[in-house]
Amino acid sequence: MHYYTSVKKINNINKFSSMWYFRDKLSIESVENVETTFDPWLSNNENFSTVDAWKCNAQSSYTGQQGPGPWSVFLNSLMPVIDNFSSSLGCTANYMQCTQVWANKYGPGGFQEYHSHSDRTHQISFCYFYKPVRSVSLFRFIDREYDMCILSGLSEVLPNVPGIEQDVRVENVEKGDIILFPSYYPHIVDPNPTEEERITFSGNIEIKNI
Repeated sequence: MHYYTSVKKINNINKFSSMWYFRDKLSIESVENVETTFDPWLSNNENFSTVDAWKCNAQSSYTGQQGPGPWSVFLNSLMPVIDNFSSSLGCTANYMQCTQVWANKYGPGGFQEYHSHSDRTHQISFCYFYKPVRSVSLFRFIDREYDMCILSGLSEVLPNVPGIEQDVRVENVEKGDIILFPSYYPHIVDPNPTEEERITFSGNIEIKNI
């Protein structure tokens, strides 16, 4: 499990924050099985389009208008990760269900704008790195305190407040890695600086007691 914490004092200003994400990896067998299953579907550009509501150039299957993908294979491979997540965080919920899953493709310069997955229908989101670009870390979380500072108007009158828009980048990503995090965490995907295509799977998980 990976935690991000920060306590910093500048003169008489004390700053504190706490964010976390869970990081795991699919088994080698699962990675190969998912790749064999998805490669033909991912190579068909008709399964992808830009999303009107997004302010980015990522190609995505999010709308589902292109027809369903072979998601059962991936979701079955995801179960051991869910078990590890639940065990590591001492999860007491008796219901966990993936409510959405989609694929994203980022060509050269491809990016995803600042956003979160906040919604009452799910509490946990994930990003699976199907094909990360080599030696480049593009996924980063943004401190959600930034939203509050903007909405309150303090950013306009207190420009020297430390730590605003502080981020944490998910480093050293390899094929088969996956991260799970609270859906309300703002995050961003920086522009792909390479000629390689970057591919990720994203999704949301409902977790509760029933």
